[in-house]
Amino acid sequence: VHGILINLKMQQRPALETFKENISEREPKNYNAHRKEIYSLSWNCTGQTLASGSADSHVIFWSLDQNGLNKVNDQKGHTGSVEHIAWHPSIPTLLGSVSSDKTLRIWDTRTSKVQCRTEKTKGQNLNLAWSPDGNILAVGDEEDLVTFYDCLLYTSP
Repeated sequence: VHGILINLKMQQRPALETFKENISEREPKNYNAHRKEIYSLSWNCTGQTLASGSADSHVIFWSLDQNGLNKVNDQKGHTGSVEHIAWHPSIPTLLGSVSSDKTLRIWDTRTSKVQCRTEKTKGQNLNLAWSPDGNILAVGDEEDLVTFYDCLLYTSP
């Protein structure tokens, strides 16, 4: 009976824990992702989805299971390099991305076809950060400006 309980507990372990254990027991595993440099990587708040942003202007969404990462969706919404990405701090399906194309994009991964909301910005963007409650996005650009976006309205306050 004790052995059965241990096996059940092992099966209920989160995929991220199993993945971490697997990569620590063998050589690092490489994944082909983008055609150009990867500038940003971010895990969502559940640890089940990884996103990558690149100079190739793509945002790629990866799902995690016990065997590793699987490419789920490859989005080309930006026309310039994706400089930075960040997941919402408590909604595991919302990702923000900024680009040298002077846009901020909010990606919603709840459906099989990823939805995206786009905001034009004043400068070429370098980074972004969500407020701890997830209601505000701060975007920094090459002009040394920080612009704040109210995510509840998808407009700049």
